[in-house]
Amino acid sequence: MKTKTILKTNLPPDAAKSIAAGVLEDNGYKFTLFRNQKVWRHNLGLVFPQLFTITAENGNLVVESWASNFIIPGIYFGESGLASIWNFLPKISMKEVLVEIADAVLAKGAKPRGYFPKGEE
Repeated sequence: MKTKTILKTNLPPDAAKSIAAGVLEDNGYKFTLFRNQKVWRHNLGLVFPQLFTITAENGNLVVESWASNFIIPGIYFGESGLASIWNFLPKISMKEVLVEIADAVLAKGAKPRGYFPKGEE
C-alpha cells in the first residue's frame, strides 16, 4: 500500500515537480525504473528500497511514497506505506524527506493551502 500525500499549490506543475525532484536528489534518491514503474529510489544496498513518485495536476502536487518489502536482499514482495510498521526504520527518513518536499514547495511562492497525508491506498 502506498501513502499518497497531496500538496495543494499554486505553482505551475513543472515547477512544483522540479522542486520535489531537487529535494529527492539532495537526499540521495535516483530517478530509475523499479518494477516497470518510473520512481525516485533510495536504498541501503539491496535491502529497504525507499520509493517516491511525483505527479502534478489541477494545482496539486501528488507524492506517493512506499517501501518495498523483501525476503532476502534483492528478492522483493509487496510494498508498505509510511504508516505501516513493516520496514519502519527507513521510513523515518522517508517521512523527513516528505516534510522537506512540502516545506520546499510552500517556500517557493506557493499559497499555503495545506498538505495532508491522504493515507494508505
